[in-house]
Amino acid sequence: MNWYAPIPCSNTVDNPLVADDGNCDILQAGLFRRGESLGDQLGTLRVNATDRYHDGTPDDVLQTYLDLPVYSRRLRQALEHNGISGIEYVPLKVSDSQGLDYPGFAIANIRTLRPALDLRASRYSVFGPEAGSEKAGTLRGLIKPVLLATSLMGIDILRAAEYQQRVFLSERFKRVFEANLFTGYSFRSIRVT
Repeated sequence: MNWYAPIPCSNTVDNPLVADDGNCDILQAGLFRRGESLGDQLGTLRVNATDRYHDGTPDDVLQTYLDLPVYSRRLRQALEHNGISGIEYVPLKVSDSQGLDYPGFAIANIRTLRPALDLRASRYSVFGPEAGSEKAGTLRGLIKPVLLATSLMGIDILRAAEYQQRVFLSERFKRVFEANLFTGYSFRSIRVT
């Protein structure tokens, strides 16, 4: 069983659109890391390029300031067609600096959130007591993740409950992505124990 960490903003089109502004703030972005359904509670979300330098052709995994996976309609349809689930798609309006819209994009709200890190084999840093009682001892940074095979059965995408900032993808996800020549991700292999 092979698993991967996606490397965003890589394997891109020659001149990618970079959406460097929008109406989604950091608190809203944090909602996407909880594994909970968001439904319609966020209203209309949008991202856009602010100048011609950032205009271009959108990748299938859009480059944005959000640090969240944003997938094209084409990528979403291929994932769904291949039975890759565990994702709630939240519509996102995308435009360039001139106001040209690129329809069909959505933030991939990863719904699969479970303990998945082999903390004995992973390399990471933790918050110290200066971070306060709620954060002290929790993961601050994940240097070299190692995943637990028992946590990966029957899924193709997840956020590890111990460190929700990272997304991990299955071999099947990677095969679908590469077979369809999608752009915006490359993949780094993650050890599984």
